[in-house]
Amino acid sequence: MEKTQYLRKAFYEPTVENAESLTYFLNTISGNQLKIEHLRHYLFKTSWTSKDLKLKARSNLQGGANYIYQLIVDGLSKYKNFHCLKATIADITTYVDHLNGNDDTSFILMSPNTLPSAIHFKHATSLFYKKSLSVETSDSYQIDLLVLYALRLSLEKRIHGILGTDFIKSSNNKPIGLSILIEIAKNLDSINYSEGIKWNQIEWVNNWLNHHIHRNLRPYPWIIYQAIKVMEELLEPKRFETKNSKGFSLYGSTSTSDLETLKNEIKSKILIRIPDATIKWAHIHEVHVIR
Repeated sequence: MEKTQYLRKAFYEPTVENAESLTYFLNTISGNQLKIEHLRHYLFKTSWTSKDLKLKARSNLQGGANYIYQLIVDGLSKYKNFHCLKATIADITTYVDHLNGNDDTSFILMSPNTLPSAIHFKHATSLFYKKSLSVETSDSYQIDLLVLYALRLSLEKRIHGILGTDFIKSSNNKPIGLSILIEIAKNLDSINYSEGIKWNQIEWVNNWLNHHIHRNLRPYPWIIYQAIKVMEELLEPKRFETKNSKGFSLYGSTSTSDLETLKNEIKSKILIRIPDATIKWAHIHEVHVIR
């Protein structure tokens, strides 16, 4: 049987038509469409059993198709989406081979995942001295790993902002892990969270971030895309409207009508969870106070 050329055509001729044909192909071979919550649950998984490898392939193909569609919407000539599309194709070939095997993937020799420590150090010095990465850096392959650290930093800062803390330490002087802080934050009664915030998905993202950061693994771009979609509900500014006022707030996704009650609840729940905790309170509480 003659092999099809969906991947090859979109890689070498990244037109909208070829990219759309590729997304159709990926969705077709991946079977029934997964609901977005189920899709994210599978994409953020960090371990799989051998019997679940078909499901892993299905979810990654559908995630990849969603991301390619977003690249098309944004414009393949904008924001270096042309290179992002090529990186996505290189990454997704393994899953195409797993479920299809009839589309030509021979043109992809290797999709790099890990980099030597010397390269990471080169990135660090370039970012500090030049405030940019070197011109020969491949945007999609090497910047994506740095995106993880920025996402992790923003999530930790936001959770501490909700709690109004700079840091929380246990009796052995070790900082309390973000997973515990998320658990405390999501169970606060004196705070109103936007309906779009999905705490279970935020916990998946946190676990996924930790997994890749500690192993220096570059994640697939379509999973980074889903992580951003999950986190933006908590981190992006929101409009608010009450009986007495309306406007726009950096912390509009989290609001309270009684800041003192919220502070007391936070302190109580921290000490219940970590009785010997040392708490350094922040000067700014990242919560919108309803007047």
